Amino acid sequence: MIIADMNITEEVEPVDHEPDPWKELEAADQQIRDQDTLIKSLSGGHLAKEVAEWQMRFIQLEGRLGQAVTTKNEAEKQARYYGGVLKQIRKTLGAETNQQIISRIEQLAGNLSSALDISGGASKAGAGKPK
Repeated sequence: MIIADMNITEEVEPVDHEPDPWKELEAADQQIRDQDTLIKSLSGGHLAKEVAEWQMRFIQLEGRLGQAVTTKNEAEKQARYYGGVLKQIRKTLGAETNQQIISRIEQLAGNLSSALDISGGASKAGAGKPK
């Protein structure tokens, strides 16, 4: 074969990509032996069956543990976020503790209500006048 596109004129030997049948046969034979050993161990004795059961349970528990750790990490992340939000609310309202937040909001609502009552009366009086 001549490679003309690259301006090189040398012969390239074809590469033999056929698999080696002996290596494939040896690999298949080893796989069969491994599977046969596993089947014999699982069917041979009560202890082997129990070990296989416990291994399966262990794998399942590892999955559950991973989920629990993820859930815990997410809960901690949310707790930090909402802790920061509460800190900002306390700062804005001038409250020192979370318990004081409600009383400060009630105070502000009362002040706002009083202010609206006062200004509401004035706006009602001028409501009929055109602008």
